[in-house]
Amino acid sequence: YPHLPATPFGVYVGDEPDLARRPERQQQLHDGLALVKTVFPHAITYLNMLYGSIGCPGPNPGGPFLCNASTWAGDPERLAKALGKMPLDWISTDEYYDVSPAHYREIYQTRLYPYLRPEQRIILLPFAAFCG
Repeated sequence: YPHLPATPFGVYVGDEPDLARRPERQQQLHDGLALVKTVFPHAITYLNMLYGSIGCPGPNPGGPFLCNASTWAGDPERLAKALGKMPLDWISTDEYYDVSPAHYREIYQTRLYPYLRPEQRIILLPFAAFCG
């Protein structure tokens, strides 16, 4: 594929891996990210998070399904600390219209940003659902 760059400018490492409910995946993600950064040190690493991984427990602006026992369990602070230690550059959450951007901002500022490194970034993917 000669039209593609010789090295990737970014590596997408997954969609909603449920890192809070499945904490064993945190080490797997860390190890995978470390390998990517070893091979492609300048590539941006990017993960799309499950809202409940950081947003639960807490206010449920999107309805009770967001943080009920069947969809969420775990320790969001532990996860946030782990994400801050990973060689991860960008973190996002899909905006599914059930949680306002203002609420995302509040949750990120209080539960995630305090544990991230200064160079890590959070992005929001608007209109990620209900497009059909």
